Amino acid sequence: MIGWARFLLLIQATCVKASFSGCAGFVSIPKDAFNSFSTDELKVQLYLEGSAKPAADAEVAPKSGFFHISHDRHGPIQIRLLHPEGWTFDKTSVSIIVDGETDICSVNQDIIFNFEGIKYSGK
Repeated sequence: MIGWARFLLLIQATCVKASFSGCAGFVSIPKDAFNSFSTDELKVQLYLEGSAKPAADAEVAPKSGFFHISHDRHGPIQIRLLHPEGWTFDKTSVSIIVDGETDICSVNQDIIFNFEGIKYSGK
């Protein structure tokens, strides 16, 4: 009996340490703009500290603007919004220090990228 109890405690401890995490949020675009423009080029990428290449990326849902990007490491990360040229947002990146307890991702708060407009230029 004692052997099984130790085994179950070991499995429980391993599952707690290997918890899965991710960051979620929305690209907030007015509904009429969703119908007027293609959101196919919107993408969210996760970068680890010091990396020039994304560690993960996610598509943005075409109707709601929702995204979820998975990661399982603690430490500094940056979430970046990729968008078509000329589209403007209140921010295009968010820096987060993932600690697994109090950061925006661990407490399931949404990251919001607010659409501000489209910039046209030319002659």
